[in-house]
Amino acid sequence: MSKKMGILAAIGIVLVAVAAWYFWPSSSPIPSDRQFVNVLTGQVVTLRKDKIISIPEVDNDGRRVLYPITRNDDGATVIDPRFQQHLRNQIGNGAIQESELRIDPQSFVIQR
Repeated sequence: MSKKMGILAAIGIVLVAVAAWYFWPSSSPIPSDRQFVNVLTGQVVTLRKDKIISIPEVDNDGRRVLYPITRNDDGATVIDPRFQQHLRNQIGNGAIQESELRIDPQSFVIQR
């Protein structure tokens, strides 16, 4: 009889732990949006993640010049490092003129 009680108690504890884990709210929800910079204007815009189709994203004029941003170790706002090479390539192939940029093309820091 005591063996059955022990098993039932263990099952009860497991059920309570699973229910608590399942229903406990997450302390750090995944953001539903992402900040981008227009590299030609320096304007920062927020886009909903479910509306982002490609990176770079298209601005209001139809140009693919919206790049995601983040903070670097110094706290400066920069183009996300995963997309810096793409911007270098766009400059290199003439799709974007370096003189048009509102970011530093070497450090990728946004110039406001």
